[in-house]
Amino acid sequence: RSSDLTSSPASITSSRYDEGVGSFTNGPSKVAPPYNVRMRSYNFNTTLYWDYQSTPAEPHFTVELSLYISGNTLIIDTCKNITRHSCDLSENIKQPNDNYIGRVKTIIGAEESDYVESPLFYLPADGQIGPPTLDVSVDGENLKVEVWHPLTPFEEEDNVQSFYYDFTYFLYFGKKHHAKKRLEFDEDKCDEDRKST
Repeated sequence: RSSDLTSSPASITSSRYDEGVGSFTNGPSKVAPPYNVRMRSYNFNTTLYWDYQSTPAEPHFTVELSLYISGNTLIIDTCKNITRHSCDLSENIKQPNDNYIGRVKTIIGAEESDYVESPLFYLPADGQIGPPTLDVSVDGENLKVEVWHPLTPFEEEDNVQSFYYDFTYFLYFGKKHHAKKRLEFDEDKCDEDRKST
């Protein structure tokens, strides 16, 4: 199993095809692996990133995604033999509450490196959640603020509230250039009107 590399890589030992003997042999790879492999998620839209040292030949990369619980590994068809240093994994995340590991290897010509893995990533805990969308309307002296949870790329769990039991918004309001008041809302109060000030 390959390990996570967080600094510039050196040559590694990998299995290579030796045309002279017509078989795979173990020897030092001429291709350096990616490094600083990490997964990032924003509203459950998930991307794998990595860095690579400068080389005269243009490196290509292939990405896989592993599910920690089941052990299944997916080859990401949209990220095979690519030149960019990132891969959008969102469409391949079918079980958002599972733990995931991203893997990437370098390919230069007929040579390739071993896969390098990201740290274990759990989307609800390790990902970032963006702000809600607000729809503000005024009816006489009443100010109504509708709060829409950030959307996710999933069909069933279509907003981020599906993954969190404790969800609280802080609403700040007030006149321009004046001190703002803060109201704390829980889900039961989200339909209440508040007096404007």
